[in-house]
Amino acid sequence: MLKNYDKLGSLKLVSKTEELNKIRVQITSNISGFIFREFGINEPKQGDIIDVESWLGTLMIKTGYARIITEDFENEVLNSLNREKLIGQYQLSGIKPDFYIKLKTLLSHKEKTETGKIRMYAMDLVTLRTNKIVQLALQGAQYEKLSNVLTPEETIFFQEIRETVEYWKRRMLSEI
Repeated sequence: MLKNYDKLGSLKLVSKTEELNKIRVQITSNISGFIFREFGINEPKQGDIIDVESWLGTLMIKTGYARIITEDFENEVLNSLNREKLIGQYQLSGIKPDFYIKLKTLLSHKEKTETGKIRMYAMDLVTLRTNKIVQLALQGAQYEKLSNVLTPEETIFFQEIRETVEYWKRRMLSEI
């Protein structure tokens, strides 16, 4: 079990991390009257590619001043899927802690017609990792041994499974 595990606090932290995560956008039209210096960005011009916090990038995309750049991340999804398929059934490959945040951002800011292939790869990766996490939790794997390969979201998932399984075992054995 995770020591001092705080489910609600962990969920809040993941949510806040999403807002502060950097995304890459390309400026689609010149923006006048907006003070970018407050965000540590020089005045961007049409065609410039910049990294901004997710909340700011989302605002820029929704207002039509930018589009999200995702090609690097699309390659990361495919590479992560291939790595996950190659390693053992009860092993997890390492993915970056902000992987799911970037995935959600990509899928929410691109048209579904543009994300079909990446959505399919992502679903395969999520399914593979979910199955492995469930199996590891059922086998009683120690979090400490997995902490370097689980994302924050997966850590919450793993802990929930472990707690549910332990509760069920105690209940079935009349130890509650």
